[in-house]
Amino acid sequence: MQCLAQERNDFLIDSLKVPEVVQFSGVLVTGDSLLPVPYSNVYRKRDNTGVISNVLGFFTLPAFKGDTIVFSNVGYRNVNYVIPEALEDKMHSIVQLISPDTIRLANVNVYPWPSRSAFKNDFLALELGEDNLARLQRNLDPLEMKKRIAFLGPDGSSSASFAMNRESLRLQNMGTAQNISLMNPFAWAKFLSALKNGDLGRQ
Repeated sequence: MQCLAQERNDFLIDSLKVPEVVQFSGVLVTGDSLLPVPYSNVYRKRDNTGVISNVLGFFTLPAFKGDTIVFSNVGYRNVNYVIPEALEDKMHSIVQLISPDTIRLANVNVYPWPSRSAFKNDFLALELGEDNLARLQRNLDPLEMKKRIAFLGPDGSSSASFAMNRESLRLQNMGTAQNISLMNPFAWAKFLSALKNGDLGRQ
């Protein structure tokens, strides 16, 4: 009877024993290149509470001996780690390797039309512009080319020739009396044309 009571007392003591807390720390690295895996989820499976690793893959969190720690990150396989119950220290550190997980998704075709009939209606109602051949024929029309030539300004060669002629005339007249265009018939024709068109009044 005394032995049975002793066993019951031992069972109650074991059931009421508080688990020992350890400070669990470590670094997450990839299994192929040993590079740090930043911003990974590290949590206790018992209560789904944990932390996120920093930019260097380092983490630290308190846990009980025997707890299962889950490491997860997008693009990597989840890894479970069980803290040994036979630890003597209150601190435990590891270097955890995690492997990349490649997920292949099926092809998805996105169409802007909800049905074939809607596509057919939009296609038939499509108003296409003129093609390159029609645009070429329109631009090479003699009347169109004559209209463009009329409003075409001087090119670089003619502008340079005009400037050189003016500079040559200025050098020729340097040191002499300036010519008076009073008796120049071309100047009078230009003046009368401007007077007739009203250009002098606009200025």
